[in-house]
Amino acid sequence: MADYDLTALTNTRLAHKKPGTVQMMRALRDNLIAALAGETGAPRLYLRSLEGVTAGAELRATKTAGAAVEENGQTEWAFTVLQSGTLRLEYQHRKNTGVGNSEAEVRVYRAGSLFATVMAYATSSTSYVTRTGDVTVVAGDRIEMFHTGSAAGTFSQMTNMKISTGGEDLFPGEGLGGYIVGNRAAT
Repeated sequence: MADYDLTALTNTRLAHKKPGTVQMMRALRDNLIAALAGETGAPRLYLRSLEGVTAGAELRATKTAGAAVEENGQTEWAFTVLQSGTLRLEYQHRKNTGVGNSEAEVRVYRAGSLFATVMAYATSSTSYVTRTGDVTVVAGDRIEMFHTGSAAGTFSQMTNMKISTGGEDLFPGEGLGGYIVGNRAAT
C-alpha cells in the first residue's frame, strides 16, 4: 500500500526551473497508487472517470448454466454496470417443456426503477435460439437477464449469457455472478 502525501509536491517545489527529485517522483507514483487504492486522505476515483464502453466482439464476461423455470420466471443473471456506453449482450433461450413459449428479456434498472425492457423475445423452439443486442447503459444501471415460461407447465431455459465490448475492459459492480474474461492484464 502506498501512503498519500502531498508534502513533496508543494507549488514551491514544483516551481518553474526547479529540478525534480527522487522524493517528488516517488510521491507522484505513490499518490496515484494511493488514490486508486482508496487510501485515507487520497482523492476518490469517480465512476465517470472509468473508461466508457462501446459494443463490439471482445468477450468480457460470461455465465453459462441456467435453470429451467416455469411461468413465474426468474432473473438468471444480474449485475451493476460501472461504466457508461453501449454493451453487446447475448444469450440463448429455449422452451424446455410444455405447451407455451419461452420468453426472455433484458431489463435495465436506473436509479432503482425499471427504465427499459430490451431484447424481449419468445420462442416455441426446444432448441436453443441465440439472441444478440446492443444495450445503452449509464454508470450505476442494473442489468437483469430474465426468462419465464408463458403458461403453467411450460418451462424456459436461458444459458450462455455474454457481455462484449469494442475492446474496452469491463468493470462490473455488485452481483456479477459470472466470470470476467478477456480484460487486459495489469502490467
